[in-house]
Amino acid sequence: MRTRILAAVSLLALAAACEPSIPQTSSPAAVTTAVFDPIAGNIPLPNDLARLPRPPGSPPFPAAQQELINLFNSQGGFPSDQELPVTISLVREVIAADGTTTKLAPTLDSTTVVNGATLVMFLKTPPGLVAIDPITDANYVSLSDHGVLSIRYKSRAPWPPGQYVVGLRGGPNGVKTKEGDPIYASTTFYLIAQGQNLETEQNLTLLRAQTGSEAAARAAAQQLDQIINGYNQGAFQAVNKVFPHEELAAMTTFTIAPVTGTVVEVDSSRGIVPLPIDLLRDPRPVSASCAACGRLTPLAACTLAKGSAASSGIRQWMERDMEALPCGGGCRSTA
Repeated sequence: MRTRILAAVSLLALAAACEPSIPQTSSPAAVTTAVFDPIAGNIPLPNDLARLPRPPGSPPFPAAQQELINLFNSQGGFPSDQELPVTISLVREVIAADGTTTKLAPTLDSTTVVNGATLVMFLKTPPGLVAIDPITDANYVSLSDHGVLSIRYKSRAPWPPGQYVVGLRGGPNGVKTKEGDPIYASTTFYLIAQGQNLETEQNLTLLRAQTGSEAAARAAAQQLDQIINGYNQGAFQAVNKVFPHEELAAMTTFTIAPVTGTVVEVDSSRGIVPLPIDLLRDPRPVSASCAACGRLTPLAACTLAKGSAASSGIRQWMERDMEALPCGGGCRSTA
């Protein structure tokens, strides 16, 4: 799709070449975009779009995935007892002279991702900006053909229950790469961000080029119009409190389920697990030739011994395993 648009721009420039008073611009050799394509299932996560039924004619979800979606829907949103980062993928498409493209991971400038400026993290009920951990280079991971930006709630805690709107600003006033290049919306999300009806001839022409047929274009327009109508109900207005929603590069809205009763909190990313637990043991089978196999790992043992968890019954559980570890008695003496 992007290649066809660039080719069209080049043809327009060539046709205008006979007018010397019109400045000529060459097509960009590369462009960096935020990934957002609900037609292909590539969207920022968590995302309430992921909890919707599959569009008519689409293949069904795998059974395990459908069961998980049903669970989320039955509890009213995503889990409230886990540290769940918001992830947005970024891709840099390098365009060759023959029109072929190569996808790479852009070099994100994390200092340009600022909550309340180029990033909106908004809680709809009660309304207001949400405090998050500052964005650093550690929040961005480069893969072979794209990069992933992770946004976390303050102190890596779970999101409190409620409805969230997350928007990333693109273009010259938005998030940039370390080379200073702007990050733009994908073709699909650009159409969404304008908040317009896509079932017009002009927009259907763009969708036909992307989907390949009139029927697929109309089906895509109907699917995307539902997303636009949903965003027009409040998400766009939340973004407008910080910057115009037309400048969005990507957005997600998601609901964290309410806490309806007492829950047992388990979150391995924050070290919150029931104790004792065998997940802290070396997973290799116990054998006479391996003293550490099946016992507490050195990191787990030393961490527990230096904290309050090394008291009472937990200490008795640890004593035998720690004797076989390098940190052994030194860890116990600090408990």
